[in-house]
Amino acid sequence: MKSYIKSNFIKIKNTSFLVVHSLSAVLFPMLLSLYWIQRGHINENTALFSYFQIVGVLLPFASSIVSVQLKNLEEESGKFKYLLGYSQSNYKPFFVELVFLWLCYSIVLLTSFSLFGIIMITNGIRVNLLFVLLALLFYIILAFIVYILNHIISYLYSTGVVLGISMIGVIIAAFCETSLGDRVWFLIPWSWLLRISDILFNQQKIGVTQLFVMVIISLVLFFFHKYVFQNWNQERLSDG
Repeated sequence: MKSYIKSNFIKIKNTSFLVVHSLSAVLFPMLLSLYWIQRGHINENTALFSYFQIVGVLLPFASSIVSVQLKNLEEESGKFKYLLGYSQSNYKPFFVELVFLWLCYSIVLLTSFSLFGIIMITNGIRVNLLFVLLALLFYIILAFIVYILNHIISYLYSTGVVLGISMIGVIIAAFCETSLGDRVWFLIPWSWLLRISDILFNQQKIGVTQLFVMVIISLVLFFFHKYVFQNWNQERLSDG
C-alpha cells in the first residue's frame, strides 16, 4: 500500500494538483483571516463557524475537481497501466487512490486551520483546542464519504458531467442548511459537513435515527465503490 501511495505522490510532482492543494492550504485561511480582522470585534464562535461552513459547502466541488484531475493524470501517464499493471487486485489501486485523495484533503485541512488558528490567536481570539480538534475530526471522517461518492462519479462520467454534478452538490448542500432540508440532510452526504458544523457550533440536535441512516449510507457507498472498481475496466471510462 505504501508503494501505491508513494507512486501517487510521484505522479503529482510538478503538476497543478500539488499547486492547487498548496495554494488552498495557504490562501484560504489568510483571506478569511483578513476578512475578519478588517471587520474588527471578532467573535470566536462566528469566525470558527465561518471557516468550517466554507469548507463544508465547497468540498463537493473541490473534491470532484481533484478526483477528476488525478484520474486524468493516471490516464495520461499510460492509460491506467501503471495503476492496474502491478496489482493482482483490480480494486486495491483505486482504493489507495481514494485514500490518497482523502489524505491530501486532511493535510490541507489541518495545515489551513493551523494557519487560520494562529492568525486568530495572534489577534486576541481565544480558541478552544478540544472543541476545534473535535470539529476537525468530524470533518476528516465525514469527508471520506464525500470522497468515496465523488471518486465513483469521476470515473463513471466525463469531466464536464462530473463538474456539473459537483455544482449541484454545492447547491444541495446549501439548500439543506435551510429549514426545508431539516428532514432530508442526513440522506445526502454532500450536506453532512455543513450540518455537523451546525450541530457543533449552534447546538442543533441530531437523532439516533439520523445517525443510523448516515452509517447505512456510508456502508452502501463503500461497498458500491468496491463493486464499481472491482469490476472496472478501461473501456468503461468516459472521456471528458
